[in-house]
Amino acid sequence: MLKDPALRDPQGTLKETVTIRLGPGTYRLEKTLDLDAASSGSAQHPVNIEGPKDASAIISGGRAVGGFTAVTDRGVLMRLPETARAHVLQANLAKQGITDYGKQARHGWGAMNVPTALEVFYRGHPMTLARWPNQGFAKIATTPDGEKGSTFTVEAANLDAWKDEPDLLATGYWFQNWADATIPIKALDLVTRHVTLAPPAPPYGLKIGQPVFFQNALSELDRPGEWYLDNARGMLYFWPPQPLQEGEVQVSTLERLLVMDNVSHLHIGGVTFGGARGDAITIRGGHDVSIANSVIRDVGNRAAVIGGQDNGLTDMVIEDIGEGGVVLAGGDRQTLTPANLYVARSTIRRFARVSRTYQPAILMSGVGNRAEGNKIYDAPHTAILFTGNDHLISGNEIFDVCKETGDAGAIYTGRDWSARGTVISGNHIHDIPANVRLGRTKGVYLDDQASGITVRGNYFERVDEAVFIGGGRDNLIEDNNFTDTPTGIHLDARGTSWQKAMTEASGGTLRAQLTAVPYKSAPYRRYLHLATILEDDPGMPKYNVARNNLFIGDVTIRIHKDAESGISITDASENVVSEIH
Repeated sequence: MLKDPALRDPQGTLKETVTIRLGPGTYRLEKTLDLDAASSGSAQHPVNIEGPKDASAIISGGRAVGGFTAVTDRGVLMRLPETARAHVLQANLAKQGITDYGKQARHGWGAMNVPTALEVFYRGHPMTLARWPNQGFAKIATTPDGEKGSTFTVEAANLDAWKDEPDLLATGYWFQNWADATIPIKALDLVTRHVTLAPPAPPYGLKIGQPVFFQNALSELDRPGEWYLDNARGMLYFWPPQPLQEGEVQVSTLERLLVMDNVSHLHIGGVTFGGARGDAITIRGGHDVSIANSVIRDVGNRAAVIGGQDNGLTDMVIEDIGEGGVVLAGGDRQTLTPANLYVARSTIRRFARVSRTYQPAILMSGVGNRAEGNKIYDAPHTAILFTGNDHLISGNEIFDVCKETGDAGAIYTGRDWSARGTVISGNHIHDIPANVRLGRTKGVYLDDQASGITVRGNYFERVDEAVFIGGGRDNLIEDNNFTDTPTGIHLDARGTSWQKAMTEASGGTLRAQLTAVPYKSAPYRRYLHLATILEDDPGMPKYNVARNNLFIGDVTIRIHKDAESGISITDASENVVSEIH
């Protein structure tokens, strides 16, 4: 309809505003909605797609599943735990025309953004692929072929029950507490109790004591909410949390829901998007594309990947996402031209459930993008991760993140001297689990010599390490409130010690990132001390300022001995203990 010549003048511009209204109900897609520039409106006459205020117009990439019956196959019943046999139901997906199940593949570190296989949702929430243990993790007990191998053991693992499982998976933080991977299992040895992962080996290897769990095992379908799919027969097994009603179970079938290429002046509101195996919404190029007062849920990869100019999301609910929430990727780092991409006043929760690390609620790259007024919580790793220049992270409430990981931050950046100008202001960051055993968690984590960042007017409450400066320079920490934060501000000199080789390497990350932009020329000249960084003790923390901060309770400012000259601290409260290490 939007391409109808009667609606447009000879230049292709809309003659009048077009509004498409969607009534309540579920609109199931057989293929991705692909929109191009011909679907654009204009500044005077935009295209509007409007659903009900309660977002009860649902655009779904899933299929409803019915026909559930009791399990009667004796072979299946014998594989099921005895306590589950009276509760697990089965549905033949193949007979309902659902035949593409995808493949339970590798996910996580080194394999991010791979579309998931079919997933099961009940009453709008993702169910659990049958797993052991049911909650939390077991631990690697031994690594028979060493840390660089692929074989391990786990005490009390049910290998005898798993021997007939054709597609068993293991999910673990195999070596680092900030790098997860889900990997198919190649072999089980019932004599030695060895478990061998399919190649390639985990990127950092294996380490005794690291957390792991197993999934995709019919023999572990032992509690309400778990499911298992027999791919060869197309048979779904499910223990429903409540007695089933028609239409309550859906499975994801479509990879992507909505892709917009070079579309402009298009506004969507009052719509729920869900049931995608990959990314729900993609915006490439274009400008003034907005989605507001809508919901994105039950997605395998990311909720929205946004590029172009002046495009974004407001007043959204984004939940139950397999990987990241919203990606804002735009702006020109050569010219420092901002893209003004945004996510604002939105709730983002229960994300990173498939790939558990480096899949934040908001990922910002490029120049001049915004995360404002959002509420972000309930995730295993980082809430906001940014690279690039001149972003604004303001007025967000962040809590209950970094739940499984260590050496992680609620807001994180690192490893680029030139990525300056971002302002982190007016955020309330609170109740971040300390995870001391895994590696302490941070509120704002300026990792690996991140520089030129302003942290202003934030409220840190019950955060183990509130502002952590990992050897960077030109960072401004001012007007913040630190309450019940054991470490308010940390500064070290890693660039002159254990990171010295990386600092000096001509082809290393820091120098490669620096020389990839015109750091000595306009417009980069506005960043103090950047043009001369290679002649000014690179790796040495310098020019950091902490001033007008309020510290309540027992708070420490921790400065590494070699970094003492790299920060000016004024107006610290009397009860603050300054430690020089």
